Amino acid sequence: MKTLIAVVHCRTRAPYMAAIRSTWLPCVPEGTDVRFFVGRGDHGHHETDVVELDCDDSYQGLPEKVREIARWSLAHGYDYVLKCDDDVVLLPRLLLASGYERHDFVGHKNSSKEEPVPPYGFCYWLSRRSMQIISDSELPSDNYDEGWVRTKLFAHGITLHHDPRYFLHFGKKEDFISKRRPVRFNRENPILLHKPAPGTFAWCLYIAWLGYKNISTERNLQEFHKIWNVVKNNN
Repeated sequence: MKTLIAVVHCRTRAPYMAAIRSTWLPCVPEGTDVRFFVGRGDHGHHETDVVELDCDDSYQGLPEKVREIARWSLAHGYDYVLKCDDDVVLLPRLLLASGYERHDFVGHKNSSKEEPVPPYGFCYWLSRRSMQIISDSELPSDNYDEGWVRTKLFAHGITLHHDPRYFLHFGKKEDFISKRRPVRFNRENPILLHKPAPGTFAWCLYIAWLGYKNISTERNLQEFHKIWNVVKNNN
């Protein structure tokens, strides 16, 4: 069985690649490949584990990049691919022992009321069968890649297998909100009270206390390393 961890990356986010290289990447067991996927750009020098795809490198181009990752993975003989965002902290050994290979489509179900249920977009598995479906699919009109993947797979009888061990990390409110600064969330949000399930192996940074994407890269990466330092011995 040939497995790929496909990190969805772009040229404007180089510090995130560096953070992955200095944390969980060296812990990936031999026999599992990791590649960083970028879209069209400057054609400059890249490390050997960086793959340039013929696709849009922007946030709006996410579905196209996911489709090109599926095509690349099929062409290189992979049986399973994990679509993984570059702000995700992984425990690779636990991830790879999680049983993903028993299903065509695996991830954490989104809390929305959509049917069929989409996964959290930061981290989900596709089997070779699912990769083939996605590689042959027309692109959507928006950048909602997990919703598009969900819909295309459902049309072929494939639904998401829910695994609770993928976690959206919001951080602690008091670490980001001072007493002088009003909280953007002015009502109780139940999802913010969730704690990682036992055996969690994937944490995605979603620090929205100051408004989504309003946190600086430096502060976001401080939280990335904080998570890693807390959980790394669980691997």
